[in-house]
Amino acid sequence: MTFEHALHPERNSFGPMRLALALAVVVSHSTYLTVGQSSAEPFFAATGMTLGQHAVEAFFVISGVLISVSISRTPSLGRFILQRASRLLPALFVCVMITTLLIGPIVTAGSLRDYFGSSEPYLYVVRTATMLTGNAALPGVFNTLPVAGDVNIPLYTLKYEVFCYALLGLTALVGLFGNRRFMTVAAAIILAGNVILQSQQIPGHIGTDSLMPRFVLCFALGVLAWQWRDQLHLRLIHVALALAIYGISLGTSAQWYFGPLATAAVILWLAAIPSGALQRFTVKSDLSYGIYVWGWITQQCVVWAIPGITAMPHLALSLLLLLPVAWLSWTYVERPALAWGKGTPDNDLVRAPGHLATPGPIPLFTGRSFLD
Repeated sequence: MTFEHALHPERNSFGPMRLALALAVVVSHSTYLTVGQSSAEPFFAATGMTLGQHAVEAFFVISGVLISVSISRTPSLGRFILQRASRLLPALFVCVMITTLLIGPIVTAGSLRDYFGSSEPYLYVVRTATMLTGNAALPGVFNTLPVAGDVNIPLYTLKYEVFCYALLGLTALVGLFGNRRFMTVAAAIILAGNVILQSQQIPGHIGTDSLMPRFVLCFALGVLAWQWRDQLHLRLIHVALALAIYGISLGTSAQWYFGPLATAAVILWLAAIPSGALQRFTVKSDLSYGIYVWGWITQQCVVWAIPGITAMPHLALSLLLLLPVAWLSWTYVERPALAWGKGTPDNDLVRAPGHLATPGPIPLFTGRSFLD
């Protein structure tokens, strides 16, 4: 079976995969937030990365596929930007404002006068809502928890996501998105850059300065899979081989570029497996982004409310609170924003029944480009 065959809306499982990955991040954070050390998680001990970090890389692979579908069907740069903005910004802004104006004042260790008299809440809104960082702090918020002062760290990945959108949009803008050879060479250059960068890292430890190249590589692998979708065959033996090579490379600098390759092989193979009722559920209610945006702040609130809580009770209570919040975000913020933006890659690939979602590459700005 080719990847193109698997991309049919009634056959792919991209929606369930995104949901599973968002939940995997929550599971990972329950260990970290209650203990305060990434090394406490079994995945970290085995691979040097947490389950959540693996899940984020998988998100970027899927994003590379879905954004490729979207960009191939988008007639203008303005429409592409509008679609991307309507997917990311409204839910993020609502989360930031509720965090700053409601949650922060409730959980702060200081007085409300000190809280609102500080510049931090206002800087938090600006720095977080614009996706500059996920490290912005709020005065007196979570300062005594095992992971002290971190309000919503996972949001740091959004700027890398936007960077990937911009790179792919640029290739379409100059008329190169439909050129398979160029896209393949570009992906090879990105891989080579990762090889050079990771060879300078300490074996078994991921460097913070290598996060963006790794995320870009994962995104590029998703784009490449879509570019060669009619010739890419999904076989379990290929997945097993990729995982075996990754396993052999563990503990060396090579693991940091074989890891994304293995992640892409696993994710693309799993996404090609129909998931039935779960796929139909994610078509109607895409909770993955809401879970991701609200997960950390919800989990930190649980640790704040119940000091000393252990990982498993923390996970259960966090999900009990988080899933309704994610549903509210989807129902009253994300879905209306998407309707206003008129389309997302999810609509093109996951939610569009009855037709093959990939009739062929149609470059953004069909017609003239800057290179004409």
